[in-house]
Amino acid sequence: MKEPPLPPDESTRLSTLHALSILDTPPEARFDRITRFAARLFDVPIALISLVDAERQWFKSCQGLDVSETPRGISFCGHAILGAHALVVPDARLDERFADNPLVTGAPHIRFYAGFPISAPNGSRLGTFCIIDYRPRHLDQEQLDTLHELAVWAQHELHGAELARAFQLSQQNASLRKQFHELNAIYELTHATSQAETLDDVYQQALRAIKTTLHTWRAAILLFDEQGVMRFTAWEGLSGRYRSAADGHSPWSAQETNAQPILVNDVRTEPSLAHMREAFAHEGIRALGFIPLVYQKRLLGKLMLHYDQPREFSTEEIQLAQTIASHVAFAIERKAQTERLKYQALHDSLTALPNRILLREHLQRAIPAASQGPRTLSLLLIDLDGFKEINDTLGHDRGDVILQQVAARIRDSQADSAIVARLGGDEFAVLLTAVSEGAYAMRQAHKIIAALRAPFTMDGLMLDIGASIGIVDCPEHGECADLLIRRADVAMYVAKQRGGGCSVYTPEHDQHSPSRLALLGELRHSIEHDQVLLYYQPVMCLTTRRVLGAEALVRWQHPSRGLLLPDQFIPQAEPNALISSLTLWVLNTALRQCSAWRKAGLPLSVSVNLSARNLHNMQLPNQVMQLLEETGAEPDSLELEITESAIMSDPVHAKEILARLSHMGVRLSIDDFGTGYSSLSYLKKLPVDEIKVDKSFVIDMVTDEDSAAIVRSTIELAHNLNLQVVAEGVETLEILDRLVALGCDKAQGYFFSRPLPADEFQSWLLNRPRTP
Repeated sequence: MKEPPLPPDESTRLSTLHALSILDTPPEARFDRITRFAARLFDVPIALISLVDAERQWFKSCQGLDVSETPRGISFCGHAILGAHALVVPDARLDERFADNPLVTGAPHIRFYAGFPISAPNGSRLGTFCIIDYRPRHLDQEQLDTLHELAVWAQHELHGAELARAFQLSQQNASLRKQFHELNAIYELTHATSQAETLDDVYQQALRAIKTTLHTWRAAILLFDEQGVMRFTAWEGLSGRYRSAADGHSPWSAQETNAQPILVNDVRTEPSLAHMREAFAHEGIRALGFIPLVYQKRLLGKLMLHYDQPREFSTEEIQLAQTIASHVAFAIERKAQTERLKYQALHDSLTALPNRILLREHLQRAIPAASQGPRTLSLLLIDLDGFKEINDTLGHDRGDVILQQVAARIRDSQADSAIVARLGGDEFAVLLTAVSEGAYAMRQAHKIIAALRAPFTMDGLMLDIGASIGIVDCPEHGECADLLIRRADVAMYVAKQRGGGCSVYTPEHDQHSPSRLALLGELRHSIEHDQVLLYYQPVMCLTTRRVLGAEALVRWQHPSRGLLLPDQFIPQAEPNALISSLTLWVLNTALRQCSAWRKAGLPLSVSVNLSARNLHNMQLPNQVMQLLEETGAEPDSLELEITESAIMSDPVHAKEILARLSHMGVRLSIDDFGTGYSSLSYLKKLPVDEIKVDKSFVIDMVTDEDSAAIVRSTIELAHNLNLQVVAEGVETLEILDRLVALGCDKAQGYFFSRPLPADEFQSWLLNRPRTP
């Protein structure tokens, strides 16, 4: 690990940092607002405002971590303050500075870091604004610019806090009264830029600050419009006649990159303003100040200061005017950025349609009116038919183009009052408000199907895409946004099961939902209170007849239904996040049992089944690593079993996750091989160690030649790929002998032992009869 060197100005930097008196202060909403925004915008688990002290980095705001500081010697931010630009670490494990850093090898397992320095007015870099992820990633230039803007926002908040303390000190010293009033005006402007909901509030506060600090009651803010013409935006004390005469005139163009203040001591003697002398005379204006509004070297507009007597502008006045202009420029850009971020948070980036969050907000606002009648609302949930094949065949880039065309067709098929949203993937929704008669929603659904019926063209191919649409009405089918969305989803799946088309929700479609939801709630409680159990079935080496390990099989000791097998509750847990909690519980319990066996002198491994949803979780390798560390189990003592269908549901993410697990030393096995639709050739692309032949083939191999041929071919081809083979479902000695003759490596089944609780398994292991 490479510790960060000290910056050349370390002494000055620390003095500046300590002068802020902000270290070890309580959390503040204005800083937390920025880090929450960043975590949401960049979809990262951690966002920080970090200040680098002599021996530590301390977090003024911290999203996603439970600590308030870490040692400076292991900090990423200690490196980030060495330069003026962003420090981006795409993958910490591949960076020699951080590969063995304890924040990388241990909690929080940092893989990605990006941070911009936060600077003081004297140029000292005090800390950073940074984002962190547990997985490798990259940022494009637009994302880097956004991160920079958020860092500048945090920087302004720090300076505002410094000004506030200066105000308090100045109040204690009468000789600094003038400075206090000026600073107070700047502070109020700073507060306005951070709190104001509209730019008009900021403009008015800026004009008040000008009046207080620069002693003029006639001032204006002018901004460039989209055509690059500077227009009056806010003003005080200026007549409409004067504004009409001065509007559109500017000493700078919108492309100016180095605009400096322009001060006119007497307008009567300034040749460049000759065309405005009549307007000046009518308004009583004798002196002018043009102060550029600049943000990151981009000219936004100008402040105009007006005086009724000729005057000389002091250096202090110019600096005050530039400070005000800096705050106004920042406020304008932050408001624009806020609007952009808000838009991004509520809209789908691919189609620009409202996303699930915004649809839900529209639905919540519309429900009260629909519930009171006489008009109702309808929600249509749309899932495309046949789109996955297009995505898999043509690739996601071309699939995205098709989705954009689908969005356009759905939008064009509906009235302007309809709200069309993309919920994710190939799922869309249409919200119809003020529906006057029951058949309207069905007619709109048929319009969508008709709009999608015309073939889509891509790379010379004619592509057909259908749709399955579920329909719910409010208040008939519910008066809660989440309930309506769920019931529309139920109706949509009914339509999909029927081969496409439309389906209106009926309670019969959803008759098992209450019991299913109750079962899920009970299962969650049982996981949290250790009411689920693990049984273990031995895996035997067919060459040595030695027990190599055990497959962990979950059971649920239900308080009223008795002992439940996996097929009685796993299907209910699979579609939602509960399967992840259950998988982590099984892994934790199995690894602890494996460690206990090994400490007792039983060199066993343990295998655990993963679901398709687990292979969508990019944090799974980190979670497995943490469990291995906590339980003391060796990586090679764990084998993870994955079905073919789970891999093929998302092969890109599955391949990445499996590669990371394999790199850790965890063994991987393809379960139920032969029942899916992949081939052995695909296994060459995956870091698997063995395959398990499904028991349906093994059980029948003595009586069915086709099953025997499948088992034989699988063993031969797997060995050619240097993979071991496990046969499941071995129930007779005859099957065992046939497998031995075919060269199968391992086996499990009732011939050896049924699944047993841990204590019974260990007893069986120590006292088992020798298998022939």
